[in-house]
Amino acid sequence: MVIVSERTYRICGHVNIVKDSLLSHVALILASQVVGVTKIYDIAFNTDIILTIKSLNLLGVKVRYNKNNRICSIEGMGVGAFLCPKDVLYFNDPSIYMMMGCLSNCPFTSFLSGYTNSNIDNVMKPLLLMGARFISNDNKLPAALVGCIDMLPIKYETREDEVKTAIMFAALNTYGTTTIVSTPSQGQASIMHMLRYFNVEVECSTDKGLINTVNISGQRELYSKNVCIPNDFFCMLSFIIVALILKGSEITILNVLLNNRMKNLHQILVKMGANLFFINKRRNAVGEEIVDLAVKDSVLQGVECLSNENFDIDEYLFMVILAAYSDGMTVLNGVFMDKRLRAVIDELIKCGVRVTVEVNCIIIYGCSSNVLDWDSVDACYDFKMTILFLVIGMISNSFLEIKNVRKTGDLLAIIGLFNKHGAKIRIA
Repeated sequence: MVIVSERTYRICGHVNIVKDSLLSHVALILASQVVGVTKIYDIAFNTDIILTIKSLNLLGVKVRYNKNNRICSIEGMGVGAFLCPKDVLYFNDPSIYMMMGCLSNCPFTSFLSGYTNSNIDNVMKPLLLMGARFISNDNKLPAALVGCIDMLPIKYETREDEVKTAIMFAALNTYGTTTIVSTPSQGQASIMHMLRYFNVEVECSTDKGLINTVNISGQRELYSKNVCIPNDFFCMLSFIIVALILKGSEITILNVLLNNRMKNLHQILVKMGANLFFINKRRNAVGEEIVDLAVKDSVLQGVECLSNENFDIDEYLFMVILAAYSDGMTVLNGVFMDKRLRAVIDELIKCGVRVTVEVNCIIIYGCSSNVLDWDSVDACYDFKMTILFLVIGMISNSFLEIKNVRKTGDLLAIIGLFNKHGAKIRIA
C-alpha cells in the first residue's frame, strides 16, 4: 500500500488517542494465566485483538467484551492451564510472540498461523533451548509448536523485543529463574511493569554499560487485577510533535497517564521552549493519575544534553525530527542506534540537515523555522516507520509519498484521527 501525507497547515481540537495495542495484548494474555476474573478498561479493540480473543477461546479461556462501556472481562485459567485447541490458532504481531512463549510449556501440539514482520527463527531458538519443538517451512508461519511441560530455565542474550517477549511469557510456567540479558527498551519495560502488577517475580538490574539483566521466577500463583489501558505513547508523541512545529496548532490530548515517562518527556520539551501544559488532573478506573495535555505551537531551542535515563528509542525517533526544526544544536547522549533511528537520520541528511553521529551520541543542527522537503520513502512494512513518515509529510513543504506500507486497523485509525484534526493524508 502507498500513502501520501501532504503538508498540513495546523492541527486543532480535542484528541482521543488510540489505546496501546501492545499493552492491550499483554494484559489480555496475562489475564488468561491468572486465577479469577480480570476486567480490562479501554482495551484497543482492533482486528488483532479480536484474533487473539478468538484463539484464547479455542484454548478454553472465556473472554467477553462489552462495546457499550468498552470493558473486556477475562476468566483466567491459571498459569499453563490452556486446553488443547481443536483448530488453528491465528495471531499477528505482537501477540504471536507472547503466545509462543505461553504455549511452549503446554502438554500438547498447537498449530499457529498469522502475520509477523519477520520470520520467527530468532524467537524459536531460545524456546528450543528451553524444551519446546517446532515444525515449520523456512522458520515462518504457519508452524506447529510441540509444548514441553518441564521447560528448562535459561540465560539468553538478545536485543530483539520479540525474543525478549517470548522468553518472558515462557518463563511464567518454567520452574526456576530465567534470565534475559539485553539492551533496555520501552516495550520490555512495559511488559515487566505489567508482569509485576500481576504478581510475577521480576528483578532487573543495569550495569555501567547500560546492559539490562532481567530475572524472572516462574510457576508462581498469579491473581486477577483490573487494568486500564493507556494511550498509545507513539501515536501521542506524533500528535505532540506536529502540534509543536505547525504554526497555529492547538490541541488537547485527553486521558494521558501521568507516569514518569510522561513527566520526563514534559520536562525536556518545556526545556526546549514547548508550550505544553497538564490540565484537569484526576484518577482513572483503577486509581491511576491521568491528565489532559494541552499543546500549542512553539518556538523551540536546541538542548545541550539528553540522558537515556529519561528517553527510550521511541522518544529519540521523534526528538531528532523536533531537533531539526529547532533553533540551535541538540545533543542526544546515550543513544542506542537502531534501524528506525538510522533511517530517520538518513532522511534528514538527504534534506540538508546537518547531523553528526558519534558513539552513543547524536548531534543535530536545527534549521529553525525552515520547512524541509522530502519526496518519497520506503516504510518497509514497519508500523512505527509509517507513523514517523506521516509526521514528516505533515510538516514538510509539499508532500511525502510513503511506499510499502502494511495496511492495519491501527494505522487506518491513526490516519483517520489525524485527518479529523486537520491533516491531509490519503491512500494512493
